[in-house]
Amino acid sequence: MLVGTTPVAENNTIQEALVMVKKTGNFLLDILYYLIFGWQTKIGVAQDLPLFNTIKAEAEVGAAYVKYDLAVLKFRSFYQSWVDKVE
Repeated sequence: MLVGTTPVAENNTIQEALVMVKKTGNFLLDILYYLIFGWQTKIGVAQDLPLFNTIKAEAEVGAAYVKYDLAVLKFRSFYQSWVDKVE
């Protein structure tokens, strides 16, 4: 699975995901696995989208909607520095 996050406007972010599933040899079972894994991935990644949509240059340092998640806070800081360079 590969996930990319792209800011398109202020408070608007698009996430693209590439999902690969190993084939089982049964066409119908492959489709079922792809749909289930794709749905599970979409739900898991969708919880991050509100966080990315609220990133602003004037945001408070360390402000996030995910409580007790230091990894997300560090990534948010990195992501915001990239957004500032693009603007």
